[in-house]
Amino acid sequence: MTTLSWLHLSDLHLRGTETSVDIGHFHDMLTDIKKEIKKEKLSLDAVFFTGDVAFSGQVEQYNRAAGWFDEILEACGLAGRRDRFFVVPGNHDINRQEVNRAGYTRSFHAELAKRLLDTESYDEINKWLSPNLALQEKADRELAFAKLQNFTRFITDFFTDPQPKFDHEKCYWVRPIEKDGRTIVILGLNSAWLSFRNDEQGQLLLGEMQVRDALDDARQKWPDACLHIALVHHPLYWLAEKDIHRVQQHLPVGCDILLRGHLHCPSFSVQSTPDAHLREFAAGASLQANYHAYNLVRLNLDKGSGTAIVRLQHPDIGGNWGADSFTYRNAKNGKITFSLV
Repeated sequence: MTTLSWLHLSDLHLRGTETSVDIGHFHDMLTDIKKEIKKEKLSLDAVFFTGDVAFSGQVEQYNRAAGWFDEILEACGLAGRRDRFFVVPGNHDINRQEVNRAGYTRSFHAELAKRLLDTESYDEINKWLSPNLALQEKADRELAFAKLQNFTRFITDFFTDPQPKFDHEKCYWVRPIEKDGRTIVILGLNSAWLSFRNDEQGQLLLGEMQVRDALDDARQKWPDACLHIALVHHPLYWLAEKDIHRVQQHLPVGCDILLRGHLHCPSFSVQSTPDAHLREFAAGASLQANYHAYNLVRLNLDKGSGTAIVRLQHPDIGGNWGADSFTYRNAKNGKITFSLV
């Protein structure tokens, strides 16, 4: 039997000034992760982190993140395996100081968002994400993505291998996991590239071109892949209405599983179309939230069936970790079973 198992975390919101209480909550989570791995006899293949590493995208916040990520890998039995850690940015990974650096910078972001969100032609959005931009437009895009530079530098420093990184030329990355002669492709998508303000529901874009390019990249490099897993920070319904329609034309057909964060509460749902089914998992928040959560997933690649183990901690109610008995009443002992068939 070939299995693929992973830990899904999200929304650490590191400030770089964590207290002993924060650090205690983090280590309590690691202790619970190790206990559950042993109890369920799991051998983890990957850690997926779906955004908001930092609280406001500052360098000092990322300086702490590398050590915490290494501790997570060690707790998962993957010490030294940074190649098995997969990260996408969230809205809190935006450098707010960069956005507010000058009046021109903030007005530039506001005008760009208005232009792309108000355009009657979706081609304008695809053009903005295209590698074939004119020189001035490339300069504008570089300015638009400058707010993610601290996140990009952190990712570049954390991963020493020559894997693709986020930058203003490419919103996404695509990476494989090899398991028992099978290939699983992980697609990292950036839903935060248009983010710059607080109230953003319905004001964000993934972009059809980003999704299609990532899927095309995956198909061309690994045509025999048995599974495709996409990572993104925001729920798809947080995208602009015109973008939801475009993205939903491609993601359910091209991917089997979508992992996300942002809303600080765990959830599981299935998006069905006449052509395909997309299973969506939300991890909840790992720190700096009303309660903390994570999930572990074991997937039987032979049968196409899996189990998600959802764990919760309520800091205000004793602080103990336990099975999620709140999200779904029929998920016994915090376990959700699902099928890819």
